[in-house]
Amino acid sequence: LHLLSPGRAGRLRLNMTERELLSRVPAAQLRRTTYQDRGKTLPAYEMLDAQKPGAPASVLHLLPDSTGTVRLRRIRIYDPQYRTAEGIGVGSPFGAARQNLGLTRVRNTAAGFAGVSGLVSMAWLIDPNSLPAKLPEDMSSADIPAAARITGVLLYQ
Repeated sequence: LHLLSPGRAGRLRLNMTERELLSRVPAAQLRRTTYQDRGKTLPAYEMLDAQKPGAPASVLHLLPDSTGTVRLRRIRIYDPQYRTAEGIGVGSPFGAARQNLGLTRVRNTAAGFAGVSGLVSMAWLIDPNSLPAKLPEDMSSADIPAAARITGVLLYQ
């Protein structure tokens, strides 16, 4: 298992440089890709788990800072091996995240509909098949069934 905590996913840390990332993760586990943000194409990596290569890849979004240094901006986790200290991660019921991690709002993200916790700077992607028949902008955290499954975790800063 890999620990999820504010700003961290296993050995990764938000705001680390691309150079640090490449020194911590073996090249065989990384595949260079891109993502779109506000009309710009930016660099990213898909990262495989060395112990479970068949597990869903994590997506690492990079962004240049004001000096041009490329840094890890966001992490998308789809691998159920990543868990918080409370045991919450992909596959967990949404109610556990809401109860333990102080979800402050729900919203659409580029990755899907999510419950957001400003307290831990994480968003929890929710299985769209378990959502009530409401428009996302009309939903609150209380509208999401406790049994709804988490399908991904977003770490942001």
